[in-house]
Amino acid sequence: QKVQMDLAETPEQIAASAMYSDLSRLLPLPNYTILFASYLKQMFCSENLEFYQRVELLKEESSIQLAKGIFQEFLQNSSPTPINIPGILKRKIAEKMDKIEESSIDQNTLSHDVVDLFCDAQREVYMLMEADVFKRWIETDYSKEWRLYCLRVVKKQSKKGPSRILSKLSEFTHIHKDKDKDKDKEK
Repeated sequence: QKVQMDLAETPEQIAASAMYSDLSRLLPLPNYTILFASYLKQMFCSENLEFYQRVELLKEESSIQLAKGIFQEFLQNSSPTPINIPGILKRKIAEKMDKIEESSIDQNTLSHDVVDLFCDAQREVYMLMEADVFKRWIETDYSKEWRLYCLRVVKKQSKKGPSRILSKLSEFTHIHKDKDKDKDKEK
């Protein structure tokens, strides 16, 4: 699968991904997120980032169908990839989703209070990632290698423009995704 590069990533943002150890500054950078997602998969907690990203989409679209999908995949009692959030928050979301199901009104857009509940759950998941797995990720050789690579690429390529930098980072990302696939096959 070809990775789509975000041309909005400037050399400064790429350099920042090499220097920051702050999850909120790194999540918007697609290249970095790909590598972080790979690590989460190895740690058996990729559902946290998937949930976080899906709620980001929900904030933009406010779609009832999207909310139902998120609820079924991550929050319902029988969900295939449950996330860890406080029970009271999970119940509030379940109650709102039940009301939507019971409603005879044909709606396409979620109310703000429902989106806000999903955002509360997203905050919980974010805090969990930041306090636990992200701190471990920052210390991995994988993450350190990425940061050093970013600094070298930015230093060498900044005069050639952002698209050249993104091309180099894409190569790095693909190499490491291939390594992860090989590890998965060995298991």
